[in-house]
Amino acid sequence: MRIKPNHIHAFWIAVLVTFLATGCVWPHDTMTVMRSLHQETLIDQQKKLARLTHWYVMGRVGIINGQYGWHANFQWDQKDSVYRITLFSPLGQNFVLIEGDGQTVVAYLKDGRNLTAPDPDTLLQQALGLSFPISGLHYWLRGLPDPGHTTLSMRNNANGQLTHLEQNGWLIDYTEYVQVDFQELPASVIMHHHDLSIKLVIEQWLL
Repeated sequence: MRIKPNHIHAFWIAVLVTFLATGCVWPHDTMTVMRSLHQETLIDQQKKLARLTHWYVMGRVGIINGQYGWHANFQWDQKDSVYRITLFSPLGQNFVLIEGDGQTVVAYLKDGRNLTAPDPDTLLQQALGLSFPISGLHYWLRGLPDPGHTTLSMRNNANGQLTHLEQNGWLIDYTEYVQVDFQELPASVIMHHHDLSIKLVIEQWLL
């Protein structure tokens, strides 16, 4: 039996309408699924990082404050709430050692002086005259937002890794990650606060 031309025309119109209707729904559903998977990846990544309570980090820090620049090496040894942070110049002429246990913080200087303060940020300001956010870095160093401050903006990549964060007046960008014991951890972090810029290059992670 031959199909009349007007029937053929009606048939293709029906096919086109069905295709367009399906096409309008399918991408929306796919995007919803993709967003859900991304959110699950992000939550899973942050849970893994939050469980890291023991670590040792060694690297370099560069600080630019207006027209002045300062470079140092650093080591950070964390075991639960007890930490030891050492900052020393590339040739070892100057250094400061900060030790804390969640209750007291002490800085030991090369000239023999010992300083105490209620928190490591204030202590470093007294010791070196630097506004260095050690309290926030406890989280930022692992690629986590600080739960003690409101997050103004945050971006993550498809792997759940933090790429940009705005907290407590700081803009933090993560430009590189490295895999350590099946964990994706930051290898390069750049932070800005007004005229102060800080770049951390992490050369070694030990978990």
